[in-house]
Amino acid sequence: MKRTWTSALLLSLAACSGGDEGVDAGPLVDAGGAVDAGEVVDAGPEPCESWLIEYDIDGSEFEIRNTPFGAGDAINQVGPGRLQLRFPGDEAGPQAGDVVMLQFSLDMTFAVSMVETDVTITSGPADCGVAMGSRTSSVVTWSSPIAGYRSQGTITCNAGELLCGAAGLPVGEPVTQDETHDQPLMPFVFADEDNFTHFTMAEVEVPNDDAGDTFLRLEGTQVTRRCAALPTDCN
Repeated sequence: MKRTWTSALLLSLAACSGGDEGVDAGPLVDAGGAVDAGEVVDAGPEPCESWLIEYDIDGSEFEIRNTPFGAGDAINQVGPGRLQLRFPGDEAGPQAGDVVMLQFSLDMTFAVSMVETDVTITSGPADCGVAMGSRTSSVVTWSSPIAGYRSQGTITCNAGELLCGAAGLPVGEPVTQDETHDQPLMPFVFADEDNFTHFTMAEVEVPNDDAGDTFLRLEGTQVTRRCAALPTDCN
């Protein structure tokens, strides 16, 4: 399927430069309130078998390269966004072993000159996870992509018939976007192996059928964590 929203990004970036505008996506889950890094949270009646840590990924980067004549090449900060990981562990904290991404959300919102792009990417929530990996020391390596990586929103082009036509968009009419694919991941590298409060992910290519190549880099900072029982119905 043609990814029209990427075309509009290329068009808007080629047309002029401008500021980013985002909408607060809010927390993904009720994580029991923010806590200090490494603090043990009372799990109540649940046994402490895993740690659910939610990360703010606002300020991650979406890069566009290799557009015709470099006209649309740019590095763009994106967000707000959140993701949640489940680490194995006990009352002492996260441990090495299987790690699961439970939910992902990221706003790709650009208001540049006469092209408006408002797309939100989501996957999950899923108790058994949308991506699987494993933790060794301070690195989480992913063995599967993010499943059901869904882009939804609208693109509106007001740049005139010539430029809008080049992007395959009508003039002045919001075009609905709704596309889903599985998105590969690079390893999450954490600043330390004890608290897991901050990570970075090197660039990974995002599938794109249009002229140019697109890449995503993630940076996450912990906002909440809690201890919880493991689900019993996941293989």
